Amino acid sequence: MNATRYATATAAFSHTTSIDPDAEAKRARFLAGLDADWIATGARMVLATSIAS
Repeated sequence: MNATRYATATAAFSHTTSIDPDAEAKRARFLAGLDADWIATGARMVLATSIAS
C-alpha cells in the first residue's frame, strides 16, 4: 500500500482514538477499503492494457 495514503489515514483517525474506542477498527476498515480500491484500479489498468494491445 502507498505509504502516503497510510500516513493520511492514520493521521485522520489518530485523534479519535481516545474519544471513540472503536476508532482503530474503523481505521482498519478504511485502510482495507483503500487497498481494495488500489487493487481494483490495478486490475482495470491491466485489462485496459491487454485490450489495447
